[in-house]
Amino acid sequence: MRRFILLITLFFMGYGVSASSFDNAQDTLHASVVRGERSARSIVKDAARDFSKNYADYYASFLIIRTIKCDGKYREVQGAVGVFASLDFNQKTNTKLYWDDRNAMGRLYVCDTFVSESLFADKNEVNPVLSVNSKGQTNGVDALKVNYVNYFDVSALDRKRAVEIFSPLNPKMVGSYSYKSYGTAKVGGRDVRVINFSSNAKELSIKERILCSGQLFIDYDGRVQKIVVKDMDDRFTRYVRNFSPMSLATPYTYTITYGEKNGKIYSESIRQELSWRVPEGGAEDLYCAETNPFRNPFKNRVETDFMMRFSEPRMLESGEDHGEATPAYSILCYNDSRDFNFWKRILSKEIDLVRFMKDTGTTWDILCGQTQTRQERDLVVRCGNDDAKVLKEKKKLDAKASRARKTYQLLFKKDYTDGFK
Repeated sequence: MRRFILLITLFFMGYGVSASSFDNAQDTLHASVVRGERSARSIVKDAARDFSKNYADYYASFLIIRTIKCDGKYREVQGAVGVFASLDFNQKTNTKLYWDDRNAMGRLYVCDTFVSESLFADKNEVNPVLSVNSKGQTNGVDALKVNYVNYFDVSALDRKRAVEIFSPLNPKMVGSYSYKSYGTAKVGGRDVRVINFSSNAKELSIKERILCSGQLFIDYDGRVQKIVVKDMDDRFTRYVRNFSPMSLATPYTYTITYGEKNGKIYSESIRQELSWRVPEGGAEDLYCAETNPFRNPFKNRVETDFMMRFSEPRMLESGEDHGEATPAYSILCYNDSRDFNFWKRILSKEIDLVRFMKDTGTTWDILCGQTQTRQERDLVVRCGNDDAKVLKEKKKLDAKASRARKTYQLLFKKDYTDGFK
């Protein structure tokens, strides 16, 4: 003990270090940590201001590919192509309901779709019943053993607005999150700072519409390149009037990447990777980021992968006519003249098409036939077995698709089948 005290005494005497200077060093270290936190927040705040000021109103070609798996095997593929219009961009946090948002999910001009038949979870047979909704069932684990809805779900596109309005991308929301620098990375060949963020709020409210954590990727010019959000509890586009606690049944990762053209920001891609897991305790009030496409999604280990890419952005000119567009809930496109070579090229590039056909016991010709029978099935679901009603709906959808193709040609000077090469 004496030797230890002597060594400590010699240390302070011999090196001119006093106890007070040691305390000062501790204070300096604490201050540097605080400055580091403030620095991360400062970087985010400047980037949010830049994002808010420079996000463009624009048109772009879009491609959506969504796959559904059960127990690791492909069960269904859904695709759509056309024109996406991001118009009237804003970050108003006082919008009461999602559908009152002027930008909403943007506008979709759907040129074509490719949707395979939905197979049963455990066998390669077509399930002709696209939805079951038993009355009296609650929003719990037992209800999901019976109920399901299988349609072309594009709610991941809706979710983009929740992120843009209520995440740190909005300067007004920066103070609602905590930040920590997480080093550097590369995004699209650019060196970027990586900053972790997480919600300060513990409860949802009319002001705090989302709770989440994630990462921001900001380049050294202060521009957002990418945002990744984990397991976001979103009450802006989902469960819009319900702020009570719910148990997450669909852990998911949500990613948006951004590009730049003529100094303006536009969306390059959206990706949502989602799975179904029973919450601890098997809660009755479940938060599901999307509707389950198969009954008993937990036992069947349902996974969905939504990808949307945007290409060839064209900035909106003042006074330009927006035209008529397809709302998000109406992605269905009736088409008797589908270009199957286009879809074979797209799907071969975007998914493992060989594995898909092996998992589902199909060939390419069978898949092409399924797109025709599936669109007929969707029409019956929509119109019932009323032939006159079905024919009228076909004509309406065909006219809408025809206008979308003309819009595509007008904007991009080519046919939609020549896109995404």
